Amino acid sequence: GDDRDDRVHDPPLTDVGHQQAQILADYLKSGANLESIVTSATDDEKRATPAPYAFTHLYCSAMHRALQTSKPISDALNVMPEIWLDIHEIGGIFLEMDGVATGYGGYTRAQVEGEFPGYKMPDTMTTDGWYDTAQGEEARINGLARALQVTDALKKRAAKDEHSGDRVALVSHGGFLDKVLKAFVERLPGDRYFQWLYNTSISRVDIGMDGFVVVRYVNRIGHLPPAL
Repeated sequence: GDDRDDRVHDPPLTDVGHQQAQILADYLKSGANLESIVTSATDDEKRATPAPYAFTHLYCSAMHRALQTSKPISDALNVMPEIWLDIHEIGGIFLEMDGVATGYGGYTRAQVEGEFPGYKMPDTMTTDGWYDTAQGEEARINGLARALQVTDALKKRAAKDEHSGDRVALVSHGGFLDKVLKAFVERLPGDRYFQWLYNTSISRVDIGMDGFVVVRYVNRIGHLPPAL
């Protein structure tokens, strides 16, 4: 767009964003996870009480807005967020002026500890932040590589017996999750189409121990009222 002059390098959530995140958290805590009944018979008593949403692991991007979005989810579901550096938005943390992109380090270890106590951080988060400022704006190919690394890590995890019951949630970003979904269905780079994902939308992918992937749904926003 034409709003690059108004950009900040690691923007926080807007007031609307905070409202959306809280509504998402409330829904995940008390809403009916209807996917839990689709494989049961029509006369099965389990259909009367759909299982709640529940996650064994909650991963988030290190970008400020993702850290903020994770907080109400964490509080609602009683699962501590863990920062996964690879799931940040395409492009990284940068500002562009006169055609020159300047990179910024992002949240430091102390900033996370101060604003989001208890969040699990990788050792590579330091006093200088986490983003490699030398990149400026991340090269497109590196964003694609991250999507492949993330999906590969999840597939390898799903193949292990000790992780068979894992339900993993990623709090990430629209541009990057478009690439992740394309990686899951082996359609990278897929530059001729884009999967638009609304703020706080929920998408579900099931991964079998053999690596077989089932896309259950994408971009559900039924928890948001029309005003949001």
